[in-house]
Amino acid sequence: YSIGAYSIILYCTELCMSSNERDQEPTKKMPAQGETTSLLGTNPDVRAKLPLPLSLSPASSPPSSASTSSSASSGGSSLSMGDPSPVANRRRSRGALCCAEGIKRRRALLVLAALSLLLLFLVVHHCAKWYKAKQVHENPHLSQDEIMKEQNSGPYRLVERQYGDDFFQFYDFHDGPDSEGSAGYNVYVGKERAMELGIAKVVKDDQTGEQFVHMSSTPTNDGPRESVRLEGKRRYHDGLFILDLRHMPAGCGLWPAFWLTDGENWPNNGEIDIVEGINDQTIARTAMHSSDRCDMFGHVPPTEKTGYWDTATGIPDSFTGEPNFDIKVDSDNCYAYASHQWVNQGCVQISEKDDTSGEPLNAKGGGVYALEWDPVNLRIRSWVFPFEDGHNVDYDGHAGLPSNLVEVLSTVNKSDGSSAVIPDTDTWGLPYAYFAVGPTTGCFSDHFQNMQLVFNLAFCGSVSGNKFFQDCPAQAKQFNVNSDPIQTCNAWITSDPEELKEAYWKVGGVYVYERS
Repeated sequence: YSIGAYSIILYCTELCMSSNERDQEPTKKMPAQGETTSLLGTNPDVRAKLPLPLSLSPASSPPSSASTSSSASSGGSSLSMGDPSPVANRRRSRGALCCAEGIKRRRALLVLAALSLLLLFLVVHHCAKWYKAKQVHENPHLSQDEIMKEQNSGPYRLVERQYGDDFFQFYDFHDGPDSEGSAGYNVYVGKERAMELGIAKVVKDDQTGEQFVHMSSTPTNDGPRESVRLEGKRRYHDGLFILDLRHMPAGCGLWPAFWLTDGENWPNNGEIDIVEGINDQTIARTAMHSSDRCDMFGHVPPTEKTGYWDTATGIPDSFTGEPNFDIKVDSDNCYAYASHQWVNQGCVQISEKDDTSGEPLNAKGGGVYALEWDPVNLRIRSWVFPFEDGHNVDYDGHAGLPSNLVEVLSTVNKSDGSSAVIPDTDTWGLPYAYFAVGPTTGCFSDHFQNMQLVFNLAFCGSVSGNKFFQDCPAQAKQFNVNSDPIQTCNAWITSDPEELKEAYWKVGGVYVYERS
């Protein structure tokens, strides 16, 4: 903007100077017909300083009238009427040159000003578009005033209660194959088909009266299983996401996930994996994937979390191309294609507890996962609280849950909502995962925006499939296909083993809060 304004000022100054020069230039009197005049003027001092033409030099004889007449008729160099002198020619040349240069300068200044103003317009337009997208939340259950609210830093308020019979109204069912990047050995089906197959339903516990959401899969004659993928209707730019989870899919060949993403703008708008099971994994982890320049190195205080960074090893050497297993590197760069990590490994933090995912979590009756996406306070944090002593409807007796969280879950489903307790994450203790985001960190908060919640149950594919030999050696040996881990994993799933009976979600509820 400054460059554009300065260019306009220079342009106006140039016009004023040119106008003044034209106004101050004396009008030259043209000699009348038959009048002879010298273009050198009559001032003797000036004439003495200027070189004279050859015909007027002192060493030459004055020309005769005949020769003068002859010279005039033949276009000679005599200073007769109408004949331009060398000095006059030089003046005219300099004037024309200065005029042309002035025009060029003015044109250049105009172009510079126009480009600067165009750049300013594009920046303002981009910022306005980003700000509008940041504020608009696609939620039919809130008023427009609530939807257009600004990002605040006050206490949390409940914006979505995904529970019981109302659970599926918050999601769309993806109908079709898995994405190319995931390449799961499954086909997702629409809502009607899922309900017909019984792989998406709400069931009621006869003893407690609680309602639970069940999501699973079913085999097919072609091999890939029919499964479910739910995509949230609402878009988020921040929030506190609490998952009451009673059972998660677990076992070899499974790849279930509960996550946030913007699939149409991946990885530019980011991805946050809240729950992700890979084969027989038993430890919770939070992974984030983003575009470039989202690095956690040196920005995450070790005293702010209890977990640790995942590592990358066996990365091909940049010179030899051979895998290097001598070095382990922390996976603290969220960029999906960071050079020192596996492709799309992202930045990953792991819980310090070994019973926070998969079969050990299911054996305890489940647990509570929570993700706090809080760009106002420059952080994203994750907790996992396995149930310690079984479970009942009032959430009593759970040594693993903070008292505030117990009160939140005990009151959130009350019909009137007037007595609902508000979450206070500062009383929950340290999270196992902590990521620094914001202007003073190595990752601006706009790396994660406009994301929706996703539940899905995939099989094999680019993650569980590629790790099948490593995680499931017994099954890999029995179903080996051409020593290919993905084909071997697919063969295992096609056999419809008894273990796949554990491949289901049982969800008590999902509760989303935003700051007021």
